[in-house]
Amino acid sequence: MGDHRQIFFCAMIERAMGFTLIVKQSNVSSNNCRTTMKWLTRIFQALLGVVALLCTSLVVMGRWAWSVLKRWWRRCSRWVRFSIATAFLLIGIGFATLVGYIMYDDSFGRTHWGDDQISEAVVVHLFRDDTYRVYNQLTGRYTTPKLNWVSVPPERDTLAVIARAGKRGFISINTGDMIIEPQYQKAWVFSEGLGAVVSNGKIGFINARNEVVIPFQYDYVASRDQDIDYLFRNGYCTMTDSKGRCGLIDTTGRWVVTPAYDQVWTPHCTGYRIVINDCKYGLLDPSGRLVYPAEYDHIDLADEGTGIILAKDGKKWQVDFDGHVVQPFMYDESILLDYPVGYSESGEVLYAHSNYLIYEVSLMYGIMNSITGQPITPAIYLNVAMLSPTLFEVEDARHDKHLLDTHGNVVAKEIATTR
Repeated sequence: MGDHRQIFFCAMIERAMGFTLIVKQSNVSSNNCRTTMKWLTRIFQALLGVVALLCTSLVVMGRWAWSVLKRWWRRCSRWVRFSIATAFLLIGIGFATLVGYIMYDDSFGRTHWGDDQISEAVVVHLFRDDTYRVYNQLTGRYTTPKLNWVSVPPERDTLAVIARAGKRGFISINTGDMIIEPQYQKAWVFSEGLGAVVSNGKIGFINARNEVVIPFQYDYVASRDQDIDYLFRNGYCTMTDSKGRCGLIDTTGRWVVTPAYDQVWTPHCTGYRIVINDCKYGLLDPSGRLVYPAEYDHIDLADEGTGIILAKDGKKWQVDFDGHVVQPFMYDESILLDYPVGYSESGEVLYAHSNYLIYEVSLMYGIMNSITGQPITPAIYLNVAMLSPTLFEVEDARHDKHLLDTHGNVVAKEIATTR
């Protein structure tokens, strides 16, 4: 029984000592907080004192300056006081007038703030109300009223498009004179002596004398404004039919390439044009003859016009303009493949370099041997990963996964569960 009492008293003493320790720790933390708050309070009070001192100094200095100014004013003669008051009044009136003029100018645009030199003698002035006027520097006069905008032509032509009151016309960039008064719904800069204009919803072409050369017979498709500039290049201009399909017309308005494409690009320096239909690429020669039908994943013209680069079914190659293969295997990018070989002591996966590369063609991937430079598979996969020195995992366009060996043969297939 005595042993039990002794154990009980020992436990009570340990608890009391533990509680005392906690209380002491709590008191120490509380004392630290109080000390910190005291210092913060003192710092804040000191800052308030500095601010109060500065404010008091400013007030004292202001009152002293005001008293000095009043004494000086009383000593001045009546004429001096009248002159000073008049000067301040005039300054106030001038400032108010300046503010009023700026507000007026923002609304009505009396002064210009930007210049655009469009020829040696002609400058386009941009006014504060976002309007434009054409100014002839040789004669020192404006040649047009206020305009909504001015579109400068390429260097090979001398007529610029202008817009006023919702209509389009043309001016000479050499003199600034109005050549064709604003009268068309839409207009584009001249090219090869012809300018495209829209009247009653139809596109036609006029010459510099405002004579209709190609009748207003083509439907204007507003959604095509960003794709088509209606400029003649090498005798041909991209045009659309009523369904928005693109083709080429010549300077007489005859369809040289029937409208069967989603896009017809501007010609390359070689004269060849890329066409697109249903996201597939084709190619026209300088005369408009179809060289490659629109069934390729991508077509590009090589630098400096040395040939044609074709991509189809995961393969990319280059041919000359006679169709002879110049480079049988090409790709956009390549990345060295690594495969896992184990784990480090920290649990990270360790990788080793392989003798194979992932190569890319038109955003799809294939496998090639980095030593021989020969492709093992075409670039027809969405993803490629290497699992071992002799095994690849690939994901096709249907999101099915396959295991391939180093010869590109399928050794296992896993069909995706979702489509």
